[in-house]
Amino acid sequence: MRGNPTRRALAVFTTSRHLCAGLRVKSSDMGKTSTTPRAGDGRPLKSGAPVAPGPQYTTVHQADLVRVAAMVAIFFHHLWAGLPLPLAADTLGKCLNAVFSQMSLGVVFFNFLSGFLLALPHLGAASRPLPRYSEFLRKRFLRIVPPYYIAVFLITVGNIAIYRLDIRGSAISLLKLLLFAHSWDWSVFNTDYAALWYLGPLAQFYLCFPLILRLFYRLGARNAVISAVVASYGACWLMDLYLAAVPGSILSGPGRMLLFNLPGRLPEFAMGMWFAAVWRPDFESTRQTARESGFSKFFSAALLFAAAVTVAIRIVPFPIPHMAQVAWCFLLFVPVLVLPGAARWADWRIVKSFSAASYSFYLLHQPLLTWLRFPMPAGFGRMGQLAVRAAVMIPVVFLCAMVLDRAAGAAGSRIAKVWDLFAAGRRERASRTRNTGRS
Repeated sequence: MRGNPTRRALAVFTTSRHLCAGLRVKSSDMGKTSTTPRAGDGRPLKSGAPVAPGPQYTTVHQADLVRVAAMVAIFFHHLWAGLPLPLAADTLGKCLNAVFSQMSLGVVFFNFLSGFLLALPHLGAASRPLPRYSEFLRKRFLRIVPPYYIAVFLITVGNIAIYRLDIRGSAISLLKLLLFAHSWDWSVFNTDYAALWYLGPLAQFYLCFPLILRLFYRLGARNAVISAVVASYGACWLMDLYLAAVPGSILSGPGRMLLFNLPGRLPEFAMGMWFAAVWRPDFESTRQTARESGFSKFFSAALLFAAAVTVAIRIVPFPIPHMAQVAWCFLLFVPVLVLPGAARWADWRIVKSFSAASYSFYLLHQPLLTWLRFPMPAGFGRMGQLAVRAAVMIPVVFLCAMVLDRAAGAAGSRIAKVWDLFAAGRRERASRTRNTGRS
């Protein structure tokens, strides 16, 4: 090939055609849109030629598989922790407890996925401009707030009725939940609201997403995610050192909760955003994607770091063990979105159904597991109880999640109409004001 210019030009053309085909990514709720090719670090490629409108893009089916797997892991984590039998002290019991304890890391996969899907229309090939901040928040919060508010209200009422809780204390807890401030309160982890801490950093990420996206535009995706990792985990490490030196500090409360809020979870969202900039939907050659310089270097660094910390996890300081957990999760997250087989599994009807209900399933699963603790025969061991309770509770929680989705959908539609009428009124008043000023 080196001595044949025609063959070399043809190879370059073929490679460019495949690479450009791999740059087409769906804009989630938009029809045809222009595509701006981007480099591996997420920056737009400099070209003076106009870009033709792109086709209707395909959806990221693998996201459904990640969503369902993460939700199932979190469900079994809470189910295992709530079993009445004591933990076995033998080797098998310790291994099982370690496995089910690590299933709480499903939240990390949710964070990866949120960053990936939210950034994909903007950092990917579709290159959609970010809408107005108010419009962006409208879409995001209409997605999470109606089912969340309905769920926390019903959970609060249920807890008062079942456990005879103090109404004043329950009202204060409810207010924290409604304001998404509960993720800064450690006491929430002693209640059946514990799983809802995740909504705190998610809401914070939505509020800050336009600023984070501008950071990605300015620095490039690779440099932006490295900056997020250094700033976030560096702040957690410095806070831990400070609290160890000044144990009675006024910052001890919020300082211990950094890892349960955006300051400690930003790298997980940012890593998802980075992957949105390098992801390719055309999997004719998976190795072509793996050869992308930014992809391969970042993936290899995550693998080496995770392996090194796992070996020395007993001697490394905080927050390095948590960083290793995040790295291992990322090493599992990437293949699901890269391997072609994952897209076929994600097309299964059961995966689609559970993915659609996963958010409401997450909101309801822990209180329902707490409320519906039915008695079990004495002969059942811990694994037997786990299997029986899972077989009963998964359909129950799923049906409740579908009901919640339907109620939240109706409420969200009404809220959206009111919001749109209010926005239209504001625009009309502003228009009349401008016309009056001109006249």
